[in-house]
Amino acid sequence: MSNHVYRLSEIVGSSTTGIDDAVRTAIRKAAETVRHIEWFETTEMRGHVVEGRSPTTR
Repeated sequence: MSNHVYRLSEIVGSSTTGIDDAVRTAIRKAAETVRHIEWFETTEMRGHVVEGRSPTTR
């Protein structure tokens, strides 16, 4: 059995178009300085509510 060591980093992405875009943006930016990114985990989602709904809801 091989030994593995992992580093957990908190990276926050944002987007005006959606969650998928926020994740992609965060990973793309992190990859500029973090080597060998192979997976991610999403633990929280937050959104802005305006007048009782999400601003992206039309």
